Order: sequence, then structure tokens, then C-alpha cells
Amino acid sequence: MALISRDEILENVRNLSQELNNIEMEINAINANIDAKRKELDEIRRQLAEIRNKIEGKRQQIQALREEIRRINDRRGVLVSRLRDLKQRRMTITNDIQQLKKRISNYRSIQKMVNETTGGKPMDKERLKYLIEQLEFSYETSPSDPQRDREFIRAIARLEREVNAAEILEKLSHRISETQQRIQELKKERDDLKNDIQKVVEELIKLKDVVNEAKRKLEYYINELKALKDERELLKQRRDEIKRSILELIGKRKDLRKKAGEIRSEINKYNLLLKALEMSERVSLEKSRDQLAKEMLMRRAEEIYERFRRGERLSFEEIQILYEAGILREGE
Repeated sequence: MALISRDEILENVRNLSQELNNIEMEINAINANIDAKRKELDEIRRQLAEIRNKIEGKRQQIQALREEIRRINDRRGVLVSRLRDLKQRRMTITNDIQQLKKRISNYRSIQKMVNETTGGKPMDKERLKYLIEQLEFSYETSPSDPQRDREFIRAIARLEREVNAAEILEKLSHRISETQQRIQELKKERDDLKNDIQKVVEELIKLKDVVNEAKRKLEYYINELKALKDERELLKQRRDEIKRSILELIGKRKDLRKKAGEIRSEINKYNLLLKALEMSERVSLEKSRDQLAKEMLMRRAEEIYERFRRGERLSFEEIQILYEAGILREGE
């Protein structure tokens, strides 16, 4: 396997660092995007909670309105039943009045017949009774005479017929008066019924207007509720989209973090390789320096030794250099 150079290592580290920087920037952008989407999600949840409250309020309004319509219809049902009873009573009274009028007509027909039998003269019942009593007294106190007796009897019988006719006419007049009074009472009751019917009809008309207005309002509320539900569904769809988007971003961030970890591992490997290379170079440099120092020491020692052979006096330091170079041994 070919050895890699320092430049190649540094180039690879630079490339990997740039790639890692790009990934981290992308991760930061994803984090910012996730934060923004979470804020949007929180706002949508707030709006959903608000719409849920509105929907509940609208349902309560609809329920209350339906209950009001039910109460109004119940009241209308009571009024319709009362109106039917009032009309039935008015019809009954009208029929009774017609029957009473027929009765009066019959009474008057009888009156006419009685008047015709009595010659149509006005009769005083008490006067007729007085005349009968006088005739009976005269009959009882007068001497007996068959012819006169027959006349007395015929006269008394005629007067008694007239008394009977007068009593009949009196009864008829009384009954006609009572019947006319009853008719007036019934007419008054019928007029009162007419007023009651009018009041019921007016209330029914008002209630009809009220219930129609309530139905229009109910339809409006139902449309508002539908619009709120549609808005809620759109928000739910948007919420689900954001959740999916956040999950996708989290997945992508996970992959990028994994890749970033792999790149950091590669960079660490190259850094270790670079450190090993630097250490190797440092050791080699130290060896080179030691070799140079040793060579310099030997050259210095050789110069000192030549002086030593010539018999020149050496300093302690120079003698020490000869020992370090191995030219002199201990004991010499």
C-alpha cells in the first residue's frame, strides 16, 4: 500500500471539513425549518382549539334555537287546537241561533193561527176570566131557562176558548221573548268568540313569523357550523402535512448527522495519521539533529586531539569533549 503524503492528508482533511461544514449548515437550516414548522404547528393547534370552541358554541346556539322552534311549534299546536275548538263552538252557536230563529218563526205562526181563531182582536186574559165568572154567577143565580142556559153555556165556552187562546198567546210571547233573549246571548257569545278567534289568528301569524325567522337564523347557523367544520378540516390537513414534513426533516437530519459522524471519524483518522506523520518527522528530525551534533562533536574532538598530540595544553572542557567523542577512555 502506497504511503500518503502530508499534502494529501491535509487536502483530504480540508475537503472533508468543507463537506462537514456544508452538512452542519444544512442541519442548521433543517433545525431552523423544524422550529418554524413547530411554531406553525403550535399556531394551527391554537386555531384548532379556537375553532373547536366556536363549533361547540355554534352547536349550543343551534340546539337552543331548535328548542325555541320546538316550543313555538308546541304553542302553535295549542293555538291551532284552540282555534279549531273556537270555530266549532262558533259554528254550534250559529246553528243554535238558526234553530232558535226557526223556533220563533214557528211560535209566530202559531200566534197567527190563534189570532185568526179569535178574530185577531187583542184579548185580556184577566178580563175574560172576570166575564166568565160573571156569566157563571148569572147562570147560577138566574131562573132556569133551557134556551138561556144553552146561551150561557155557549158564551162561557167561547170565553174559555178565548182565555185558553190568550194563555197560549201569553206563553208564546213569553217563549218568543226568552228565545230572542237567548239569541242575543248567543250572538254576544259568538261576537266574543269572533274576537277570541281573531286574537288566536293574530298570535298564530306572529308565531309563524317568529318561527320563520328562527328557521332562517337556524339555517344561517348551520351554514356557519359547516364553514367552521370545513375550516377545521383544512387546518387538520395542514397540521398533518406539517407533522409529516417535520418527520421527514427529522429523518433527513438523522441521516445527515450520521453522515457527519462518519466524516468526523474520517477526519479523526486523518488527524491521527497526520499526528503519526508529524511524530515520525519529529523523530527523524531529532535523529538528524543528533547525527549532526555528533558529527560536529567528532570534528571538534579531532581538532582538539590534534592539538593534544602536538602537546598543547587542553582545557577541562576540551578534555571532556574528547571523552564524549570516545577518543579518550576513562583511565587514560
